[in-house]
Order: sequence, then structure tokens, then C-alpha cells
Amino acid sequence: CVQNRVLKNAAVTWDATAQWRPSEDLTAYISARKGYRSGGFSLRATADAIGVPFQPEYVREYEAGLKNSFDIGSGNLSTTIAVFYQNYSNVQKQNAVLINGQVSTIIQNTAKQRNYGGEFEASLRLDSGLSASAFYSYVKNEVVSGSNGSFPMQGIPTHQIGGALNYERETGVGTFNANVNATYRSDVQLDEFDVLGLQKGYALVNARLGLSNIRGTGLGVALWGKNLTDHYYKVGVISLMSNGPVLNGLNPGGGVGYGAGILGEPRTYGVEVSYKF
Repeated sequence: CVQNRVLKNAAVTWDATAQWRPSEDLTAYISARKGYRSGGFSLRATADAIGVPFQPEYVREYEAGLKNSFDIGSGNLSTTIAVFYQNYSNVQKQNAVLINGQVSTIIQNTAKQRNYGGEFEASLRLDSGLSASAFYSYVKNEVVSGSNGSFPMQGIPTHQIGGALNYERETGVGTFNANVNATYRSDVQLDEFDVLGLQKGYALVNARLGLSNIRGTGLGVALWGKNLTDHYYKVGVISLMSNGPVLNGLNPGGGVGYGAGILGEPRTYGVEVSYKF
């Protein structure tokens, strides 16, 4: 049968920032903002009982940071540091529910949640053509009430760190460029319920060597490689538990369920030819 349902939401959002710049090389700022995500309906609902709308999600966010830029000998060093705190209410999450022996995946308002963390970035550029960059970020998630699932940090690694080296120089043949970069992500849970959805921390290494504008013709050629260590890792999982989610350690359907992993790119390499005009 055809059903018509209406949900109307409205909210005022805002963003305020105060900035202090005592010199051209230093900037400090502090900001506060309110965000809003409208409510709606779960299109995959299979019964009236779970066809009810989900309500708007709200967040208050506070952020502070420092930006520096100063000369070091024959180069320049830039750094950025920032910290943030987010206060969420009526968090919208996709949940599996059991109705009449059937599993449905719907969106529900589940929790009050706090996110906090920070990040640091640094970039060094030398007149010789060599440059380097590095970053580190930390994120923590805390469910204050309404927890739904064993792993609220789903898809969010607590620690991320990375860096890159780049060298560029004009030669008699063309512009030579070499780059190598690496990133590391700490353990991350890819499903809120399934313990097998855990992806252990891993690092990825990529590199590229290129020569552009060869002999002033606009022709370029490059060698590149991704995931050079050929690391095996998951970027997502699909957990379909038999006849419903496991609640209090019990599976309502008594079955073993089914899970699948979505893998990241394996080691990939190739040659790139380009022409600019």
C-alpha cells in the first residue's frame, strides 16, 4: 500500500570566530559553532513500528588553534596546532533491529555523544627544492548516554600520523620531481557490533618519480607506486547477523550470521605519460 508521511524540521545554525594576529608570522584563533542535521525517514523500514521518523541531530563545536610561519636559514617552516570539542545530541545512527523475526536496517536517534581531540601539522620548504611535511591527529569518542553497540568509535582511528618528502629541481631535460609519503592509522573498529570487524593498525607507503615539460615540449613521464609494502587491510565490513543483532551476548535467531570485508588497494604501480598545452 502507499503511505504518505511528513516531517518538518527547522533550526538556526551559527559560526563565530575570534582571531588575534600579533605579527605576520603568528595567528591565534578560537571559534564556536552550532551544527544541525535534519531528520527523516528510514526508506528500508519493513513495518509500521519502525517506519517512524528519526529526529534532527545537533552539535555544538568549540575549536582553538595556533598558526606559525617563520624563516629558518634558507627555508621556511610552517606549523599548525588545533584542538576541538564537540557536544552531540540526538545522534543519528544506522541500526539493525529485529521485528517479527526479520532484520531491518534503519536510522535511529541513539545517543548523546562527546568527541574531542586535536591535530598538529608541520611543513618545511628549503630553497634547494627539498620539502618535508608531517602530521599527527588524535580523536576520542565518548558516548554519554544511549549507547548502542559495543564499539562507538566505529570507523574512527584514535591515532593517525604521516609524513612526506618531496624534491623538485630544474634540469637540462625538464623538471624532476620525487615524492615519497607514508601514513599510519591505529586500530579501528569497522562495525559497531561485530568483534571481527577490528582492523589492526597499519601503515601505507607511496612513491612517485616524474619528469615534466621534457625539452620544453610539455611532455611528461612518471613512475608511481601505491601501498609499496603490499599491506593487506580492510577499509569496511558488512556484518549480517542471522535473524537480528546479538543482544546481551545472545543471537535471537540462533544462527551463526554472515560477515564480509571490503579490502583496500593492494600494491599497485604503473607508468604515467602526460602532455600539457
